[in-house]
Amino acid sequence: LLSVIGTSCAAASLGVADTIFSKKGILLISPSSTGPAQTAEGQHQAFYLRTAHNDKIQSAVVADFAIQELKATTAATIHAESPYSDGLAATFRQVFEKQGGKITNDEAIRSTDRDLKSVLNRIAKNKPDFLYYPAFLPACAQIGKQGRAISGLANTAFMTSDGCAAPEYVRVGGRGVYGTWVSVPDVTAQADQTAFYGQQFLPAYKKQFGERPISTFNAHAYDAANILFEALKRTASEDGGTLTISRTRLKDEVYKTSNYKGLSGTISCTPSGDCATAVSIEVYKVPDWPIEGGNPNAKPVFTGTKTTAEVSG
Repeated sequence: LLSVIGTSCAAASLGVADTIFSKKGILLISPSSTGPAQTAEGQHQAFYLRTAHNDKIQSAVVADFAIQELKATTAATIHAESPYSDGLAATFRQVFEKQGGKITNDEAIRSTDRDLKSVLNRIAKNKPDFLYYPAFLPACAQIGKQGRAISGLANTAFMTSDGCAAPEYVRVGGRGVYGTWVSVPDVTAQADQTAFYGQQFLPAYKKQFGERPISTFNAHAYDAANILFEALKRTASEDGGTLTISRTRLKDEVYKTSNYKGLSGTISCTPSGDCATAVSIEVYKVPDWPIEGGNPNAKPVFTGTKTTAEVSG
Protein backbone atom coordinates (compact mmCIF):
# COMPACT_ATOMS: atom_id res chain seq x y z
CA LEU A 1 0.00 0.00 0.00
CA LEU A 2 1.50 3.32 -1.12
CA SER A 3 -1.27 5.84 -0.58
CA VAL A 4 -4.84 6.36 0.59
CA ILE A 5 -7.26 9.00 -0.69
CA GLY A 6 -9.06 9.99 2.50
CA THR A 7 -10.23 10.34 5.17
CA SER A 8 -13.53 12.10 4.62
CA CYS A 9 -13.42 13.96 7.93
CA ALA A 10 -10.90 15.21 10.49
CA ALA A 11 -12.33 13.09 13.31
CA ALA A 12 -11.20 9.92 11.53
CA SER A 13 -7.84 11.35 10.59
CA LEU A 14 -6.45 13.66 13.26
CA GLY A 15 -4.27 11.64 15.60
CA VAL A 16 -5.64 8.41 14.12
CA ALA A 17 -5.29 7.64 10.40
CA ASP A 18 -2.73 10.40 9.77
CA THR A 19 -0.50 9.08 12.56
CA ILE A 20 -0.89 5.39 11.71
CA PHE A 21 -0.16 5.89 8.01
CA SER A 22 2.70 8.33 8.57
CA LYS A 23 4.46 5.84 10.83
CA LYS A 24 4.21 3.29 8.00
CA GLY A 25 5.33 5.76 5.32
CA ILE A 26 1.95 5.67 3.58
CA LEU A 27 0.61 8.86 2.04
CA LEU A 28 -2.81 10.04 3.19
CA ILE A 29 -4.30 12.66 0.86
CA SER A 30 -7.68 13.96 2.00
CA PRO A 31 -10.14 15.64 -0.36
CA SER A 32 -12.51 16.73 2.41
CA SER A 33 -10.87 16.83 5.86
CA THR A 34 -10.85 20.57 6.55
CA GLY A 35 -10.15 20.90 10.29
CA PRO A 36 -7.47 23.55 11.02
CA ALA A 37 -5.65 21.30 13.52
CA GLN A 38 -4.87 18.77 10.78
CA THR A 39 -2.13 20.95 9.31
CA ALA A 40 -1.25 22.97 12.43
CA GLU A 41 2.33 23.21 13.63
CA GLY A 42 3.09 20.44 16.10
CA GLN A 43 0.15 18.31 14.93
CA HIS A 44 0.75 17.84 11.22
CA GLN A 45 1.97 14.38 10.23
CA ALA A 46 4.66 14.13 7.53
CA PHE A 47 2.73 11.85 5.16
CA TYR A 48 -0.54 13.79 5.39
CA LEU A 49 -1.77 16.31 2.79
CA ARG A 50 -5.14 17.60 1.67
CA THR A 51 -6.67 19.14 -1.42
CA ALA A 52 -9.57 20.38 0.71
CA HIS A 53 -9.37 23.91 2.06
CA ASN A 54 -8.28 24.80 5.58
CA ASP A 55 -11.41 25.74 7.52
CA LYS A 56 -9.72 28.88 8.78
CA ILE A 57 -10.55 30.19 5.32
CA GLN A 58 -14.18 29.07 5.41
CA SER A 59 -14.71 30.54 8.90
CA ALA A 60 -13.27 33.88 7.82
CA VAL A 61 -15.56 34.02 4.78
CA VAL A 62 -18.60 33.15 6.92
CA ALA A 63 -17.70 35.97 9.32
CA ASP A 64 -17.30 38.36 6.37
CA PHE A 65 -20.73 37.32 5.08
CA ALA A 66 -22.38 37.82 8.48
CA ILE A 67 -20.89 41.28 8.99
CA GLN A 68 -20.61 42.68 5.49
CA GLU A 69 -23.68 41.18 3.81
CA LEU A 70 -26.12 40.68 6.70
CA LYS A 71 -24.83 43.56 8.86
CA ALA A 72 -24.80 41.30 11.91
CA THR A 73 -23.30 42.73 15.10
CA THR A 74 -24.04 39.80 17.41
CA ALA A 75 -23.67 36.08 16.80
CA ALA A 76 -23.91 32.70 18.51
CA THR A 77 -22.32 29.37 17.58
CA ILE A 78 -23.22 25.71 18.06
CA HIS A 79 -20.60 23.01 17.49
CA ALA A 80 -20.49 19.24 17.85
CA GLU A 81 -17.73 17.02 19.24
CA SER A 82 -15.53 16.91 16.16
CA PRO A 83 -12.36 18.77 15.10
CA TYR A 84 -14.23 19.94 11.98
CA SER A 85 -17.17 21.45 13.82
CA ASP A 86 -15.23 22.87 16.76
CA GLY A 87 -12.54 24.31 14.47
CA LEU A 88 -15.03 26.13 12.25
CA ALA A 89 -17.00 27.58 15.15
CA ALA A 90 -13.89 28.65 17.09
CA THR A 91 -12.26 30.41 14.16
CA PHE A 92 -15.54 32.09 13.22
CA ARG A 93 -15.81 33.52 16.74
CA GLN A 94 -12.25 34.84 16.59
CA VAL A 95 -12.73 36.53 13.21
CA PHE A 96 -16.20 37.87 14.07
CA GLU A 97 -14.94 39.48 17.28
CA LYS A 98 -11.83 40.81 15.54
CA GLN A 99 -14.14 42.64 13.12
CA GLY A 100 -16.05 44.24 15.98
CA GLY A 101 -18.85 41.72 16.49
CA LYS A 102 -20.02 40.30 19.81
CA ILE A 103 -20.45 36.58 20.54
CA THR A 104 -23.52 35.97 22.71
CA ASN A 105 -23.31 32.17 23.03
CA ASP A 106 -20.83 29.36 22.42
CA GLU A 107 -22.85 26.14 22.71
CA ALA A 108 -21.80 22.50 22.33
CA ILE A 109 -23.94 19.51 21.35
CA ARG A 110 -23.39 15.85 20.52
CA SER A 111 -23.81 14.75 16.93
CA THR A 112 -26.38 12.21 18.12
CA ASP A 113 -28.62 14.86 19.72
CA ARG A 114 -32.05 15.19 18.16
CA ASP A 115 -33.86 17.55 20.56
CA LEU A 116 -31.96 20.85 20.46
CA LYS A 117 -34.68 23.05 21.98
CA SER A 118 -32.91 23.66 25.30
CA VAL A 119 -29.73 24.85 23.53
CA LEU A 120 -31.71 26.99 21.12
CA ASN A 121 -33.77 28.54 23.92
CA ARG A 122 -30.57 29.55 25.74
CA ILE A 123 -29.38 31.26 22.59
CA ALA A 124 -32.78 32.87 22.01
CA LYS A 125 -32.57 34.74 25.32
CA ASN A 126 -29.83 36.92 23.78
CA LYS A 127 -31.54 37.28 20.39
CA PRO A 128 -28.37 37.20 18.26
CA ASP A 129 -28.41 38.55 14.72
CA PHE A 130 -26.63 35.47 13.43
CA LEU A 131 -26.45 31.80 14.42
CA TYR A 132 -23.66 29.64 12.99
CA TYR A 133 -23.91 25.87 13.43
CA PRO A 134 -21.24 23.97 11.45
CA ALA A 135 -22.31 20.55 12.72
CA PHE A 136 -23.08 17.33 10.89
CA LEU A 137 -26.30 15.80 9.62
CA PRO A 138 -28.89 15.24 10.90
CA ALA A 139 -28.16 17.51 13.91
CA CYS A 140 -27.71 20.63 11.78
CA ALA A 141 -31.06 20.03 10.05
CA GLN A 142 -32.74 19.73 13.44
CA ILE A 143 -31.16 23.01 14.56
CA GLY A 144 -32.58 24.80 11.53
CA LYS A 145 -35.98 23.13 11.82
CA GLN A 146 -36.42 23.54 15.59
CA GLY A 147 -34.81 26.96 15.77
CA ARG A 148 -37.23 28.50 13.33
CA ALA A 149 -40.08 27.65 15.70
CA ILE A 150 -38.57 29.64 18.60
CA SER A 151 -39.86 33.22 18.80
CA GLY A 152 -36.64 34.64 20.24
CA LEU A 153 -34.85 33.58 17.05
CA ALA A 154 -37.41 35.01 14.63
CA ASN A 155 -35.01 37.72 13.43
CA THR A 156 -31.86 35.58 13.58
CA ALA A 157 -30.10 34.51 10.39
CA PHE A 158 -29.30 30.77 10.45
CA MET A 159 -26.17 29.46 8.76
CA THR A 160 -24.34 26.14 8.47
CA SER A 161 -21.44 24.88 6.33
CA ASP A 162 -20.40 22.14 3.92
CA GLY A 163 -20.80 19.30 6.42
CA CYS A 164 -24.53 19.84 5.99
CA ALA A 165 -24.49 20.53 2.25
CA ALA A 166 -26.37 17.39 1.26
CA PRO A 167 -29.94 16.45 0.26
CA GLU A 168 -30.59 15.15 3.79
CA TYR A 169 -30.43 18.69 5.16
CA VAL A 170 -33.72 19.50 3.40
CA ARG A 171 -35.21 16.02 3.75
CA VAL A 172 -34.82 16.15 7.54
CA GLY A 173 -35.37 19.86 8.07
CA GLY A 174 -38.16 20.29 5.55
CA ARG A 175 -39.40 23.84 5.05
CA GLY A 176 -37.93 24.66 8.43
CA VAL A 177 -34.51 25.02 6.82
CA TYR A 178 -35.73 27.09 3.87
CA GLY A 179 -34.15 30.52 4.09
CA THR A 180 -31.10 29.29 6.00
CA TRP A 181 -27.63 29.86 4.57
CA VAL A 182 -24.84 27.41 3.78
CA SER A 183 -21.19 27.86 2.82
CA VAL A 184 -19.45 25.50 0.40
CA PRO A 185 -16.18 25.49 -1.55
CA ASP A 186 -16.38 27.04 -5.01
CA VAL A 187 -15.23 24.42 -7.54
CA THR A 188 -15.70 26.81 -10.48
CA ALA A 189 -13.15 29.37 -9.29
CA GLN A 190 -10.67 27.94 -11.78
CA ALA A 191 -12.10 29.69 -14.84
CA ASP A 192 -10.43 27.51 -17.46
CA GLN A 193 -11.69 24.35 -15.73
CA THR A 194 -15.34 25.41 -15.43
CA ALA A 195 -16.25 24.14 -18.90
CA PHE A 196 -14.48 20.81 -18.29
CA TYR A 197 -16.33 20.35 -14.98
CA GLY A 198 -19.76 21.06 -16.45
CA GLN A 199 -19.38 19.60 -19.93
CA GLN A 200 -17.17 16.57 -19.32
CA PHE A 201 -16.69 15.66 -15.67
CA LEU A 202 -20.34 15.85 -14.52
CA PRO A 203 -21.81 14.03 -17.57
CA ALA A 204 -19.19 11.27 -17.23
CA TYR A 205 -19.92 10.93 -13.52
CA LYS A 206 -23.69 10.72 -14.10
CA LYS A 207 -23.20 8.14 -16.84
CA GLN A 208 -21.06 6.01 -14.51
CA PHE A 209 -23.12 6.34 -11.31
CA GLY A 210 -26.58 7.46 -12.45
CA GLU A 211 -26.65 10.72 -10.47
CA ARG A 212 -24.73 13.91 -9.80
CA PRO A 213 -21.95 13.71 -7.19
CA ILE A 214 -23.45 13.77 -3.69
CA SER A 215 -20.28 14.99 -2.00
CA THR A 216 -19.48 18.70 -2.05
CA PHE A 217 -15.83 17.72 -2.39
CA ASN A 218 -16.09 15.64 -5.57
CA ALA A 219 -13.69 17.91 -7.49
CA HIS A 220 -11.19 17.81 -4.63
CA ALA A 221 -11.21 13.99 -4.69
CA TYR A 222 -10.58 14.06 -8.43
CA ASP A 223 -7.62 16.39 -7.86
CA ALA A 224 -6.22 14.32 -4.97
CA ALA A 225 -6.12 11.24 -7.18
CA ASN A 226 -4.54 13.08 -10.09
CA ILE A 227 -1.71 14.76 -8.18
CA LEU A 228 -0.94 11.31 -6.74
CA PHE A 229 -0.91 9.75 -10.23
CA GLU A 230 1.38 12.50 -11.53
CA ALA A 231 3.77 11.97 -8.61
CA LEU A 232 3.76 8.21 -9.21
CA LYS A 233 4.84 8.76 -12.83
CA ARG A 234 7.78 10.85 -11.65
CA THR A 235 8.73 8.40 -8.90
CA ALA A 236 8.38 4.90 -10.33
CA SER A 237 11.37 3.19 -11.93
CA GLU A 238 11.59 -0.14 -13.77
CA ASP A 239 14.54 -2.49 -13.66
CA GLY A 240 14.34 -5.84 -15.39
CA GLY A 241 10.56 -5.96 -15.25
CA THR A 242 10.45 -4.95 -11.57
CA LEU A 243 8.62 -1.70 -10.72
CA THR A 244 10.08 0.17 -7.76
CA ILE A 245 8.47 3.10 -5.95
CA SER A 246 10.14 4.75 -2.98
CA ARG A 247 7.59 5.78 -0.34
CA THR A 248 9.68 8.74 0.79
CA ARG A 249 10.36 9.92 -2.73
CA LEU A 250 6.67 9.61 -3.59
CA LYS A 251 5.83 11.79 -0.58
CA ASP A 252 8.43 14.34 -1.61
CA GLU A 253 7.11 14.44 -5.19
CA VAL A 254 3.53 15.08 -4.04
CA TYR A 255 4.78 17.88 -1.77
CA LYS A 256 6.53 19.41 -4.79
CA THR A 257 3.16 19.92 -6.51
CA SER A 258 3.02 23.59 -7.50
CA ASN A 259 0.56 25.62 -9.59
CA TYR A 260 -1.24 22.45 -10.66
CA LYS A 261 -4.42 23.47 -12.49
CA GLY A 262 -6.87 21.23 -10.70
CA LEU A 263 -10.62 20.93 -11.00
CA SER A 264 -11.08 22.55 -7.59
CA GLY A 265 -8.54 25.33 -8.20
CA THR A 266 -4.81 25.87 -8.40
CA ILE A 267 -2.98 23.39 -6.17
CA SER A 268 0.37 24.16 -4.54
CA CYS A 269 1.30 21.93 -1.62
CA THR A 270 2.95 23.57 1.38
CA PRO A 271 5.21 21.90 3.98
CA SER A 272 2.24 21.86 6.38
CA GLY A 273 0.20 19.71 3.98
CA ASP A 274 -2.24 22.38 2.82
CA CYS A 275 -2.46 22.14 -0.97
CA ALA A 276 -5.48 24.43 -1.49
CA THR A 277 -3.69 27.68 -0.70
CA ALA A 278 -6.03 30.17 -2.43
CA VAL A 279 -9.68 29.25 -1.90
CA SER A 280 -13.05 30.70 -2.85
CA ILE A 281 -16.01 29.94 -0.57
CA GLU A 282 -19.58 30.44 -1.78
CA VAL A 283 -22.72 31.13 0.24
CA TYR A 284 -26.13 29.89 -0.90
CA LYS A 285 -29.64 30.34 0.46
CA VAL A 286 -31.50 27.04 0.88
CA PRO A 287 -33.23 25.58 -1.14
CA ASP A 288 -31.75 27.63 -3.99
CA TRP A 289 -28.46 25.74 -3.93
CA PRO A 290 -26.66 23.38 -6.35
CA ILE A 291 -27.25 20.26 -4.27
CA GLU A 292 -29.16 17.23 -5.57
CA GLY A 293 -32.85 18.10 -5.26
CA GLY A 294 -32.12 21.84 -5.33
CA ASN A 295 -31.33 24.14 -8.24
CA PRO A 296 -28.33 22.98 -10.32
CA ASN A 297 -28.13 26.47 -11.82
CA ALA A 298 -28.25 28.31 -8.50
CA LYS A 299 -25.97 31.30 -8.10
CA PRO A 300 -24.20 32.12 -4.82
CA VAL A 301 -25.37 35.19 -2.92
CA PHE A 302 -21.86 35.84 -1.63
CA THR A 303 -18.35 34.69 -2.53
CA GLY A 304 -15.16 35.26 -0.59
CA THR A 305 -11.60 34.35 -1.60
CA LYS A 306 -8.72 34.05 0.86
CA THR A 307 -5.34 32.40 1.10
CA THR A 308 -3.91 30.22 3.85
CA ALA A 309 -1.29 32.92 4.42
CA GLU A 310 -4.02 35.49 5.15
CA VAL A 311 -5.68 33.39 7.83
CA SER A 312 -2.62 31.77 9.36
CA GLY A 313 -2.10 34.42 12.01
